[in-house]
Amino acid sequence: MDLKVQSFSFNILADNKFVEKYAPSLNLAERAEAGQNKDGDWGVWLHFNSTIYQYDESYIRGKLELKEENKTKVIVLFTGEQDLAKRSAKAFNLLIQLCGGGPNKEPF
Repeated sequence: MDLKVQSFSFNILADNKFVEKYAPSLNLAERAEAGQNKDGDWGVWLHFNSTIYQYDESYIRGKLELKEENKTKVIVLFTGEQDLAKRSAKAFNLLIQLCGGGPNKEPF
């Protein structure tokens, strides 16, 4: 099952928009866990067994100024609340299991 994730952040005063896009398959996912970042924001950390592509776009005054392709093994989806983060992580772990993902298994 493919998962399409887009994250937006805006700076309204400067008319800037920053976009992060991911398109991983959940069978590549290892686990999901709820947690807080250093600023205290709650979210779900999706960990992957192999690197996935992250596409970053920066728009300044509506014009695409920067487009980058990076690799990552973690996607963070911020929820804002501890309870929602924990419930979401539990649901993602079930989806990962149903899609054939999970921890790397030794072939022998």
